[in-house]
Amino acid sequence: YQADLRRAINAASCDIQPLVVVVKDRGIETALAPLAWSPEFIGKFAYAFVSDPEDLRVIDGAPKGAGVLVVQPDTYGTRAKMLASDGGANGEDLARALRTGASKFVGETKDSRKQLQEGKRQGIYWKTEIPVTDPGGPPKRP
Repeated sequence: YQADLRRAINAASCDIQPLVVVVKDRGIETALAPLAWSPEFIGKFAYAFVSDPEDLRVIDGAPKGAGVLVVQPDTYGTRAKMLASDGGANGEDLARALRTGASKFVGETKDSRKQLQEGKRQGIYWKTEIPVTDPGGPPKRP
């Protein structure tokens, strides 16, 4: 799990992966954990846990109840859209939601230079947890 949904969406976007969000129900983890480590799904998703449904406001189409959501992060890792969901802890239903989400996920090729330029143009900035104190990057060689 990532530390919070904001970072999870960003990390999944950077890694070009769908994100699985477990909402409110830690009991779902019992059914989800073996799936996450299974040969079919291992390494295919990033994961996050959300206890406050208000956090889901950054996911377009997210249902309000507990369950598992499979989402597609946007290009800049600030929002996401629903791909699939399941409200229960049944392993087969969860596997079906993971398969559906994975099949709907559209990975995009990223060019970091173009992405940074376009992000600046759109006014998208990432606020780091640790302030950046180096104003100019690495020191220049003499």
